[in-house]
Amino acid sequence: MENLLRVELDIYALLLVAVMMISLSRRPLREGPPLERYFFLIAGSIAFILVLDALSWALDGIPESGARFALHLTNTLYYMLYLVPLVIFTLFIDHISRQGTFPGGGMLHALALVIIVLFAAAAFTSPWTEAFYDLDATNHYVRGRLFNALVTASFLIGFIPECILFARRRNMPKRIFRLLALYPIPILIGGLFQFYREGSAMLWPAATVSLLLVHITIQQRSLNIDAISGLYNQAAFMEMLQNWAANSLNSGNAGNSGNSDNFGAILFDIDNFKRINFDSGYEKGNEVLLATGYAIKSVLGPRDIAARVGADEFIVLSPAGAPALEDLESQILAQVREIVIAGIDQEFTVSSAHAVFDQSTHPSLDSFLQTLDSLLYKKKESLKNVPLQPELPLS
Repeated sequence: MENLLRVELDIYALLLVAVMMISLSRRPLREGPPLERYFFLIAGSIAFILVLDALSWALDGIPESGARFALHLTNTLYYMLYLVPLVIFTLFIDHISRQGTFPGGGMLHALALVIIVLFAAAAFTSPWTEAFYDLDATNHYVRGRLFNALVTASFLIGFIPECILFARRRNMPKRIFRLLALYPIPILIGGLFQFYREGSAMLWPAATVSLLLVHITIQQRSLNIDAISGLYNQAAFMEMLQNWAANSLNSGNAGNSGNSDNFGAILFDIDNFKRINFDSGYEKGNEVLLATGYAIKSVLGPRDIAARVGADEFIVLSPAGAPALEDLESQILAQVREIVIAGIDQEFTVSSAHAVFDQSTHPSLDSFLQTLDSLLYKKKESLKNVPLQPELPLS
């Protein structure tokens, strides 16, 4: 009777995972954004584990030799996949918490693969080594010699994405940060309950609740993204700008002599954008915006953020001083010059200006943004525009 209740709990959790996956399956997986692909990998692995967990409880204690073989196979596959959702969630957090490139991104993916392979290999040998589990003479499941090590490793791996999340918390709206910060709590509660009360089945149903938080996060984040450029929209940018300014002001009030909370901004404006729309059509204008957003994003570092804040205006926030900010501006402009869009005959240009936020000269965010606007206006007036000569075909 108890095993039947555990199976039913897994089935209900599996149905919830199915509903979440169906709600995001609007297009082929390969064509979806990376965040959705990560979600499907997490959800798919949790769903597979829930099926294996349900089968394990259904087969537990059945004395037939065929059931024993099936139970060995089920538990082996279960433990081979045990860490997969946690590892993929770490990659998900790394991706959602940054817009720009991360020098250690490739290493993070390689490390994730190594962890999965090592634990999968240990699980594969469990029927002979009794590493993670064993079956007694009555064909009942028994925890293996390294079970505690597996649980400890899972808690440590689950702590990694939280470290990444808190380190980059300024790079996302507060609502997104709060939802993701709650992710490990259901898993932690379910894992501790299952660890201290052997025979319970709370871990993976609890993981389904955590998956629901990821699902809500993806839905919420879509409200913060500009549909054309793929960068943050103006509302999200203003919220994050306020967070950056508050951190900078708090740091200054605390007497922090370091520059870790200082930041600057770069404002970009595509010149004669209305004429591009009028002469070449709005679809070509959208391609210009998409290409510009792509060019900006390709140069950003892991702590930089970018947004489209007007019809033809883009802004970048970076925790950098004046020299580094100017260098980032030059890199973005160089990348923008590599864009090419078929069907646009006239030459068009982009203007830019940068400024470092200084609480002594910028008593408010409005004054800081007005300074950027003024600098950009002066550049446009002096005709010091940068040619936009794309080589990134979008047609």
